[in-house]
Amino acid sequence: MNIANFVKNFAPVLLLTASACGHHVPDDPVDIIPADAQAVAVYDLRQLSHAAGSTTVSAGDSLSDGTALALKMFLPANLGTPVSQLITAAAEGFDTSRLVCFTAAGGYTVAAMKVTDADAVSGALTAYRDKGADFDGFDVYNVSRRVVALSESLCIIAPDAATIRDNLRTSDSRPISEITGIKEFTGSGDNAVSVALPARAVGVAGMQGAWLCTGVRFTSDAASVRIQAMQPDGTPDSIGASVASPLDPDVLQFIPEGTSVAIASGAQPAKDPLIPLERLTGKLFPAAKGVPATGTTAYYGRPAGTLTPDNLMDPDVWNLATLVQLPDTELPAAMQSLADATGNRAVRDRESGQMVLRQGDTTVSYGYVDGYFTEAYNGIVTAGNSNSLTQTFSGARMAAVLDAPLGSQLQKGAELPCGASLSLKVTTWDIRLRLSLYGSQDAPLRVIARFPAVTGVLNYLTGASLM
Repeated sequence: MNIANFVKNFAPVLLLTASACGHHVPDDPVDIIPADAQAVAVYDLRQLSHAAGSTTVSAGDSLSDGTALALKMFLPANLGTPVSQLITAAAEGFDTSRLVCFTAAGGYTVAAMKVTDADAVSGALTAYRDKGADFDGFDVYNVSRRVVALSESLCIIAPDAATIRDNLRTSDSRPISEITGIKEFTGSGDNAVSVALPARAVGVAGMQGAWLCTGVRFTSDAASVRIQAMQPDGTPDSIGASVASPLDPDVLQFIPEGTSVAIASGAQPAKDPLIPLERLTGKLFPAAKGVPATGTTAYYGRPAGTLTPDNLMDPDVWNLATLVQLPDTELPAAMQSLADATGNRAVRDRESGQMVLRQGDTTVSYGYVDGYFTEAYNGIVTAGNSNSLTQTFSGARMAAVLDAPLGSQLQKGAELPCGASLSLKVTTWDIRLRLSLYGSQDAPLRVIARFPAVTGVLNYLTGASLM
């Protein structure tokens, strides 16, 4: 028999037969994620541990350990607890730079890591062994009410063995790793956290087939988040186009130096706007709420008195203003609306031309300045101001800044542990958030953990609330 001809003619048949008789056990955690997953997150535990103040990945029982704090902040408990136990037992046996988690279409959550030393892991997990549940290529362990399946190259954490056996290793289902753009994004290694969500899964309209991809990074004094939309092949999608039209860059001239809060947006969709300024400011500026927002709108606030924890939310100690870009034809109706709201008691200010009403220690002003209808408390809106917001607002469709400098009244009044600045910028192609910390000697994640609102936003953006 000619051996060469046998191999040539029959080897493909033998290979097909072999693959049909067994399941392929993947080496890469991403290869177990089905293409119809509802949420995918990749966590670099090394970067997260460092951002939480630990030099190594070694989850302990106390949140004084950086890895334990990071797992609590970023992972849902049903994954964080077993992952923490595995890391505590044998961190050296895993590639902790890539903890992959996902929510499948059926609603179950799964985590996976690449195994670098199977003997070290299996030896550390002896007390959790369940030999009777082993299946092809995997040893099974029970850890914190989750099944942990361990092969020579992969560790999978799932609700039960059937999830792994029947859903994660079938060779006929397309894994998410075959979706080029998502594979490149989740495998880049640049982010401390990478999250990918199908736009349809989070109800984002107008992005058929697109994925929303969020990357989180940390430095010694800042955390930054970048959200992009992409098609499966990696082609960028214009995420900002569905948020707002480009904002008028001239709106910056109305925002004075020393502003603590500044928000500006181009015209947003009438239905489900991302930041509905008229709703946010409606209670403070009820008359301006009826002014049609067909162009750029803006809002700013700066201290106009001494801020304390007790009066921080009192409008009387703030200079607050709202601005709406308005055609001349709409001005008479807008002015009449404010005149009615103030009982026609406002008096024109000779210097500014604004209408001003004094009510005790508070003043209310309104008017029209360079194409914008304005209303303000404890101050008058003026044009031609200079500020440091150009970088954030330039080229944006929406932008916002909340600034509490170190030692400022706002830092003291809000009882913040350090100075902080939070910025949001929406462009045509991405959404960026950045939290900068000033004067803190602590690791950034430990400071962020003291800000419940910021922690909640970060938790949502990084997938923990979605799993």
